[in-house]
Amino acid sequence: MGLHLIADFFDATALHDPLPAADALRRAALAAKADILGLKAYDFGRRAGFTGVVLLAESHISVHTWPEHGYAAIDIFMCGEVQPQRSLDVLKDYFRP
Repeated sequence: MGLHLIADFFDATALHDPLPAADALRRAALAAKADILGLKAYDFGRRAGFTGVVLLAESHISVHTWPEHGYAAIDIFMCGEVQPQRSLDVLKDYFRP
């Protein structure tokens, strides 16, 4: 019904601040030609990482970070005439795993 990409980013950067990451999530959705319905990023504070989710008409993109481990978990699921691999490419460029 769609394509589900799950990626583990090790030795990643940009794992603390959800504001620029929210922009990267937005760019990732647009690169796939997906329709953004909403975007939310939550900062766990004290440089403890964040969670970000883009709700799409085609499904979602999410990221969860653990800065203390240099790790980000990426989940991209999209259906329809979109290109989720392009989202993953944008997030790789941003987090530089």
